[in-house]
Amino acid sequence: MRRDDITPDLLYDLYWNKEMSIRKIATYFKSYQHTILNLMKRFFIPTRTRSLANKISNRRGSGHPRWIGGSFVTPQGYRLVMEKGHPYSIDGGYVLYHRLVVENHLSRYLRPEEVVHHINGKRDDNRLENLMVFPDSKTHLKYHAKMRRYKGYHE
Repeated sequence: MRRDDITPDLLYDLYWNKEMSIRKIATYFKSYQHTILNLMKRFFIPTRTRSLANKISNRRGSGHPRWIGGSFVTPQGYRLVMEKGHPYSIDGGYVLYHRLVVENHLSRYLRPEEVVHHINGKRDDNRLENLMVFPDSKTHLKYHAKMRRYKGYHE
């Protein structure tokens, strides 16, 4: 399709009504992105704000180009996993992975006051046999105090 064949109404319809990106419009017309942008300026077709463009292009979660599966490791060494429907999720739907492992085993959600302890002290070792559940942080701290009395115990 020639550049002269691109009408203002068609360009507006593709960009605003059909929510096509400038890149997709350029591909559709077998043209370049800068050509489409120049035509939009000439036809006084406004461009989208960045936030609107991100909403349209679904650049959140799995739609984002740098999506790596919905999990990451915190600076403290704990793995957080995306679990949108979890009742105790934090930071936009994330749950500590070791809590999910225990919840899956117990077939129930852990209460917020319950604490999951890594027996070997390695926060990235989330095997079920390496995890202990305490009813609250007070009991967990007592366990640590008791273990400190034993020679060779490292936190």
